[in-house]
Amino acid sequence: MKLKFILNLLVAFFFTGALMAQSYTFKVIGSKGNISADGKALKVGATLTENQSVVISSGAFLSLLHSNGKPLELKSEGTFKVKDLASKVSGSASLSNKYIDFVQKELTENGGPSAERERKTHMKKTGSVERDIPGPVSLIMPNTRETARYIFGNSITLKYFLKSNSKVFGIDAADLKSFKITIKDMTDEILYEKETTSNTEIVDLTKGKLANAKDLIFKIVPIKKDGSIIDKTDDVMFSRLDEDEHREVASELASITDPKAEPTALSKLIEARFFEEKGYFLDAIVAYEKAVELSYNVDAYGEMYKSFLIRNDMGKEGFEAVALGNK
Repeated sequence: MKLKFILNLLVAFFFTGALMAQSYTFKVIGSKGNISADGKALKVGATLTENQSVVISSGAFLSLLHSNGKPLELKSEGTFKVKDLASKVSGSASLSNKYIDFVQKELTENGGPSAERERKTHMKKTGSVERDIPGPVSLIMPNTRETARYIFGNSITLKYFLKSNSKVFGIDAADLKSFKITIKDMTDEILYEKETTSNTEIVDLTKGKLANAKDLIFKIVPIKKDGSIIDKTDDVMFSRLDEDEHREVASELASITDPKAEPTALSKLIEARFFEEKGYFLDAIVAYEKAVELSYNVDAYGEMYKSFLIRNDMGKEGFEAVALGNK
């Protein structure tokens, strides 16, 4: 009799726990602009139930995670019933669960992502110092793992700016006219060349001579207002994955994100985490840049990007380059 009572108690306990775990329909994992539910502003970490409605103002962005693990993003102005929204994400999540779990924890726990907190934690753990290529220009680039110098995707995002001590190399910010980007192959043939005033350059690796190149040697140098070039920056080499490696990575990526689906900010955050885990940091940068763009520059997504740079030893220069953005 006593055993039966204990068993009934355990069943009731687990049943109640299951109900509590599923007591919400969506959790808010990203938001920007005026968004409310039941007349109250909707913030990251809040939950929504089926009997509620969400009001989204013009220009706002809302990223939701269903209790079944599937994401949903809203960018349209209007009033939406949570029950109707839930019908759009029926079924269970796929193998992307572990990546979604990481992203939602980063966005909603401990006050959300913080690049400053990541910096302090990372420095305590590693005792690392800033590392960079010699010369007057800082370039966001991986410098830790061998795989970090490889490229999976069809584009690369270069972010660069003058160092604070650039005067040592014969140029200061006031005398900067532009940057010259050059990409060569191993035979010193120029594959890509461009002069730009921007701090960011997205290079399409499928066009022109870049399409068939495996090893890419980058150099970014400043040009002064008098037209002279300060060519004191070292070359940096990145390589494309070979066909077999590319096929293997593409297969893994397809198991967590649908390559045919319209990209969302959350799917790009998931991609970024996947690439970071695999060590393809250049592809992670591309994914983070796209996630920030698709989220209408939600602060938390930008903080995740900066935190990624810090924990992977891209350091102070990388952090500042992201803050600069496009000019």
